[in-house]
Amino acid sequence: MAGPTESALRAAKESGEVLTVKYHGGSRPGAVRQILPVSFSGDKVRARCLTSNATKLFRMDKIEIVDSTEEPDWGSRPPETPKPEFKNVEDVCTKYRGDLEGLGWTVVTEGEAFALFRCYKNGRRLKWPTVSLCYEEEYLAECYIDLDGSEHDDIKPRVRPWIVRGKGGRHVAAYKTLDRAAATFMEQARLQAPNPATANREGREPLHGADSR
Repeated sequence: MAGPTESALRAAKESGEVLTVKYHGGSRPGAVRQILPVSFSGDKVRARCLTSNATKLFRMDKIEIVDSTEEPDWGSRPPETPKPEFKNVEDVCTKYRGDLEGLGWTVVTEGEAFALFRCYKNGRRLKWPTVSLCYEEEYLAECYIDLDGSEHDDIKPRVRPWIVRGKGGRHVAAYKTLDRAAATFMEQARLQAPNPATANREGREPLHGADSR
């Protein structure tokens, strides 16, 4: 029969709960860590250690589950939160405009919107963009009519306000951060590039500013 520690670890694996523990082993015995159990093997648990950002194997008999208010031992200091690369759409355009024009796109920016257009042979651009990136703070959740006939719009804030759209305004993805949205935007720009040969050559290189978090 599983003991209380193993039971708690297995329950955390099923629920996805992050546990705060003291591990009385390893290079820093008694250090407080935050772990996310992944799998079990005999008397050991493989877990993602959020304190060191690595997957490790822990002996369950050396794990002590503690109150989540205890501060993890980060070693010398807590890890720094990565600073965002882009502050606004203008930053994205400044970095990528040359690459995008090389792929054959006509680049248009307006406020917090960034759009890529194809052109006819005469150089005139199409009416609608093929790929776009924009910031939309709110969305229309519902439109309803009262008994007196008056119309009301239920406007709600977006949790993920950075929107990437494809041809015809088709929704591709939404993100909390501009960095992640910019990575998807550039991926779509390369996949649908008017100059496929250029896109294939550039596609072998990692995306600038790509963020997979």
